[in-house]
Amino acid sequence: FMPFVEIPPLVVTEGKGNEILKLARLRDAPTEEIQIELGRFVDDYADWIEKIRSTPVAGGIQAEGARARILGRLDEALSRMRDGVSVLSDPLVEKSFRLAQKAMILQIEHSDGSLGGEVRDLKDAKPMPDMELYGESDATWRPFQLGYILTCLPSIVDSENEHRRTVDLIWAATGAGKTEAYLALAAIAIIHRRLTKGPKSGGSTVITRYTLRLLTAQQFERTSRLVCA
Repeated sequence: FMPFVEIPPLVVTEGKGNEILKLARLRDAPTEEIQIELGRFVDDYADWIEKIRSTPVAGGIQAEGARARILGRLDEALSRMRDGVSVLSDPLVEKSFRLAQKAMILQIEHSDGSLGGEVRDLKDAKPMPDMELYGESDATWRPFQLGYILTCLPSIVDSENEHRRTVDLIWAATGAGKTEAYLALAAIAIIHRRLTKGPKSGGSTVITRYTLRLLTAQQFERTSRLVCA
């Protein structure tokens, strides 16, 4: 006999209706509005943590110990997200953040089959579209993606940050959007390095490694689109 258990699928919160999740808004909106709306976004996460904290848990002392550890990690993530919003007050960090949103919009639009998302002969290459296409982009972040970006942002732009050596992983199912969040951070790192170090910013900025050859090939295409953007 082989025991089995059915694992329910992961449900990803979409955050529909929240304007701050739109890449175009993060790219274009006035600085003060961005700060306020991102602060509210993080406040929503804080409210969720409090609901978890106030929910009774069964399982005795062991369960309570696990609960305390998890809540501690949630509180730390919340603190880091707030720091992520705060560092946007640095003009170069803000510029890097905004340009990264622009680069992500470019690569998302060009992943469509009507542009660069499919193989075709050079003679059939599509011309660059009007820039208005990018201005009207409806691309949005899922809440966990934007939360992850804010969490990691301080340690990406500050080499002395206490979490600089922390390995931050996204645990989510295939297709949930991990790569897009990683690529956004890569874009921020590349752009911020160029803005702060100028001519000395050359060389490798980001290293990626994948476990499967096919996955490596697929991700190389997505990374290439981002770097070109």
